[in-house]
Amino acid sequence: MNTTKVKAIVVACLILVMNGSALGQSDESLKELLELSGILRNHLTMSDRIVSQFQTAIPEVPEAFWLQEQKNLQQSHATTIENRLYSIYREQMSAEEVQEVIAKMKAGGISDKDSSFMQATTQAIQYGEKLMADISKTLSRKVEEGNLLTRNVGEMDCSKYRDGKFLDVLPDGEEVRIERKGTIQYSRFGNNYMKFELTYLNNCDYTMTLLETDFEPYKAEIGNVITIHPYFIDDKVIRYKCVVDHRHGFVTYGDLAFDR
Repeated sequence: MNTTKVKAIVVACLILVMNGSALGQSDESLKELLELSGILRNHLTMSDRIVSQFQTAIPEVPEAFWLQEQKNLQQSHATTIENRLYSIYREQMSAEEVQEVIAKMKAGGISDKDSSFMQATTQAIQYGEKLMADISKTLSRKVEEGNLLTRNVGEMDCSKYRDGKFLDVLPDGEEVRIERKGTIQYSRFGNNYMKFELTYLNNCDYTMTLLETDFEPYKAEIGNVITIHPYFIDDKVIRYKCVVDHRHGFVTYGDLAFDR
């Protein structure tokens, strides 16, 4: 091999080493940025929050199942989440912009003018929504494959439960009072309301389309659809699986108590 080729290889190796060193320094700054903003912690604890929500909503599933799934998710997601977030922010922000935003956060906050950070954060939120949906669907599939839900809907006529008044208690303790008649449902919480159109798919399953609301954060959701799959009904409660179609198929579980 001639000396020119040797020099070229040496230079190439030096460039790789230098780039690797710079990348490491960049990741340290990115990690500091993501920790200061709370984005890293939010994404890394996402699986814990979803497992906790599922565990509360379907208490008949053994605790050992949740502990194992929580461990599995933590082991399989932690490195992937960090690397994906680094990639998102690295693509949108220069090293100088990262340092500027870090300085602003330490000084008290950032502004809308930090557009590259805002764009990266929007992408991170979108990634988080998809990740949440994937985790929820995985947990739901394992719960159902393991026959861990107490089911009885295949044994009864669900149509007699379509009309009536119900009470839904949200995870934060807020009560939602529901009045359903025919294909229309009103959900009232605090001083606000939501009006849904119901479309029955079969004996028990149905979709809910948001028609109107006076609750400002949900006005952008008008026209969106969720799908409800009841799986247990008695004279006190309707337990159901909910699929949020416009959120990548995010799955949650809940129950409606009859409001006598």
